[in-house]
Amino acid sequence: MKTNNIKYYIEKSRKKKVRFNSFSDELATKALNGNLKDDHQHYYDIQLMEQVFDEICEIPAVEKFYYPIVFTNSNMMYSPYKEDIYIPKDILHAIKTGQCFLLIQSVQEGWHFETYINYFIQDLQTKFNIDDNQIILMTGNYLTHERYKTVPHSCWELGMPGHFDPTTPDHIADIRPYKYICLNRRHEVHRIAVAASLSETGETGILTVAKGGGYGESCVSEQLEEDFNNRFPELWDSYANNIKANLPLTYDDGIDPETTNPNWDPHTEKFHKSYLHIVTETNSQSCQLFFSEKMFKPIVHMQPFVLCGNYKSLEKLKEFGYKTFGQWIDESYDNEPHYETKIGKVNAAINQFIAKSPEELTELMQEMRPTFEHNLRVLRHRAGDNDKRPSSVLVET
Repeated sequence: MKTNNIKYYIEKSRKKKVRFNSFSDELATKALNGNLKDDHQHYYDIQLMEQVFDEICEIPAVEKFYYPIVFTNSNMMYSPYKEDIYIPKDILHAIKTGQCFLLIQSVQEGWHFETYINYFIQDLQTKFNIDDNQIILMTGNYLTHERYKTVPHSCWELGMPGHFDPTTPDHIADIRPYKYICLNRRHEVHRIAVAASLSETGETGILTVAKGGGYGESCVSEQLEEDFNNRFPELWDSYANNIKANLPLTYDDGIDPETTNPNWDPHTEKFHKSYLHIVTETNSQSCQLFFSEKMFKPIVHMQPFVLCGNYKSLEKLKEFGYKTFGQWIDESYDNEPHYETKIGKVNAAINQFIAKSPEELTELMQEMRPTFEHNLRVLRHRAGDNDKRPSSVLVET
């Protein structure tokens, strides 16, 4: 049942088959990587349409409405997207008279504004003469844009409760064979820094690092390795000898990370067999704040976690109502803005925790059970009420 009535305009004509505003069918198909099942909503959650928006295809007489342009991938700021993007004249008139707001939806990756978003929006403004106050940015980046009204929204958090395995609580008191689990696909400096450090511990854990990860024969570039060596020279030998020389590092759970990106992972056995969940988020820079499905996996699988992510990510989770594990794990890394220092503190916190015996870790898991249960309740509540968070800001506009 809808709790709001936010008008969301989608172009509809006999000539246009793909419901994706401002782009031809050909370009829309490319933007959606050929998957047109849900058109403009393919990369997001359908609940936005069911609970927040009321889709329209005609301009209302007097009501305000939103004209969405969904920014699905970085290629959309380059040719031919840049040249061929359009806004219908009647929509443009409604924007300039204040009846319509241009809604830029970019919630999947939470990009740093200076990387792609600013260029995309500013090109639109220049081409169509649109003022800042006529633009709303719905973004996966939880930081506030300095120019545009910002509506943060996580499509990843919304979908996670459905992946809860009802047998998970039965495993909390188990002696587990693996001290940790750390799943990595695409190579990033912070990820291989954590992986290299883990390889030095000698502790038994589940550590995966893909080779190509869907990005060709290998996603290890010379530029990335040079950056890594400059930032973490003390870890280079461990990376070269223990990680790179053995790629891909895999775990036999039926998932091939070279061909599959397991955003939603039904193979829960590995989570039940490991203690600490080491989350290596999409990036670890201080210029954005983003949570992918990676952050919510330890919550839905009832595991303690260390988060190698953006500056003050744990603080943001606490704002959402979640509890973290500072009682048992050193979480001082969250307040460290310096990239290399922070990752050093992350690795130290991991090492200190997994140095404990399986018996000690099992005892701690039972101590943590109220925190696991609390976080699962918060996740379910936030997913159920997800429509209220973005819509409250949009209604006030």
